Amino acid sequence: MTKTDKQVLKKILSELTQIDEFIDGMSFDDFVNDEKTRRSVAYTLLNIGEKSKLLSENFVESTNWFPAKQIKATRNVAAHEYDVLRFDYIWAAVQTDFVELKSNIEKLIAD
Repeated sequence: MTKTDKQVLKKILSELTQIDEFIDGMSFDDFVNDEKTRRSVAYTLLNIGEKSKLLSENFVESTNWFPAKQIKATRNVAAHEYDVLRFDYIWAAVQTDFVELKSNIEKLIAD
């Protein structure tokens, strides 16, 4: 992992933490019915996608837990096709996949 990769991962971690703060105490129904929170999470996903593009190819290829392709695809939908975003998928990802991603990043950058 390069120094730049570590810096980018710290920024991605910050964005993931921001999503946690946006949805803290919310249920799925609360989330779906709160336009401001949905848009905030979508924008943050866009930021994560942009930042993930800055990770070295070596890092992405050597790390089986970083879902670069999925993150970039979600970024593209958030940026270009917001009206078709599946917020049930976003909610599920935030509740499961992002928890694991956040944990993996925390472990990696702590070294």
